Amino acid sequence: NILINNAAVASWDKNKGVKECTSEELNQLFNVNVAATHAVTTAFHPLLKQSASLNNKLPLCSARGAVINFSSVLGSISYAQVYAVSYAISKAALNMLTKLTGLELKKDGILCVAIHPGWVKTDMGGIMLLCLQKKLLMISPT
Repeated sequence: NILINNAAVASWDKNKGVKECTSEELNQLFNVNVAATHAVTTAFHPLLKQSASLNNKLPLCSARGAVINFSSVLGSISYAQVYAVSYAISKAALNMLTKLTGLELKKDGILCVAIHPGWVKTDMGGIMLLCLQKKLLMISPT
């Protein structure tokens, strides 16, 4: 009854600005981080709807049916900064996809949320930590 969308890719050049970000890079990240999430959620919708209907006495919650999309604070419009631009843009799009999907699936009793898991030690996360540490060292007062 719970679908977790956790697949993601990022550009390895985190310090590229908007002008240096290519259409190809944006398309690649959008396809994995947004379009694939949409495709998987759409494919699993009938099963989530069935689960939600079997538990329809419960309020909207994960016990009925839920879509959980792993996002990032970098996708937040409020915290925007020129860092990991293509990744941030794709995660902002994922956040909107999550919001709109949640509005649509609510009538089926399916909860839809995006979460930021914090820093995670992965190939992608390890590089991000090193880049963030370098960036913080460059801007911290001495």
